Amino acid sequence: MANLSSIITPTNLVTLTGTATLTNKTLTAPTIASANLTTALTLAGAAGTNGQVLTSAGSGLPSWTTLASPPASALTLLSTVTASNSSTVNVETTFSSTYDAYLLVVSNIVVSDDNAHLLGRFKLSGAYVTTSTYYGKLMNLVSTTGTFNADNTNAASSFYFGTGLGADTSDIAGFNVNIFNPSSTTKQKRVVFTGVASGSSGVGAGQTTTFFGSGSNSGTGAMTGLRFFLSAGTIVSGTFRLYGIANS
Repeated sequence: MANLSSIITPTNLVTLTGTATLTNKTLTAPTIASANLTTALTLAGAAGTNGQVLTSAGSGLPSWTTLASPPASALTLLSTVTASNSSTVNVETTFSSTYDAYLLVVSNIVVSDDNAHLLGRFKLSGAYVTTSTYYGKLMNLVSTTGTFNADNTNAASSFYFGTGLGADTSDIAGFNVNIFNPSSTTKQKRVVFTGVASGSSGVGAGQTTTFFGSGSNSGTGAMTGLRFFLSAGTIVSGTFRLYGIANS
């Protein structure tokens, strides 16, 4: 009979609570309650590379897989400006040659005075232009009518983004502005916008007004800012988010 003391020794006996090193052993359906790996995890001889993840094949061992790069976003948030009883709101961060076009999303605009007109100006060649060199058109369609009301800008010191805004607690406005080639120093600057507002007086009193329009300046200097202000009162609140639109 074999001498059991030569087969089972403290160095090769695995107990329920003991610690042991297993070499070239096959474990059938093991359960690992609390893994503490001190060396690289390998599968079928492969350890994977930095950034890879394990992917199930449905059966058998999983494999190491390199994640695909996420698609580039079409819009990149560049800056956010928040109005707070502001006489002017300036969106200046960041216009550059990185993008050919920009999108400005203006939301939750509340004004202090009834029948206020929201106006705009460009910052060209480092300064906001206040001379009578703006041109534009604003079209308003009131919810209770089928007729557009037009406001024209012809050689004025600013252009219209909205007219007849209301100051009631329930009144609010929002719109999107598209800005094209602001960094050009040979082309006039133009913006196009669409939005919706409610008014307590003036155009669309007590109704919802859909509006769209455009504004331009005859100057050709690089545009680095867009200013919003009212014909009367202040912009009580509102958020202005500027996005760069990917060129490709």
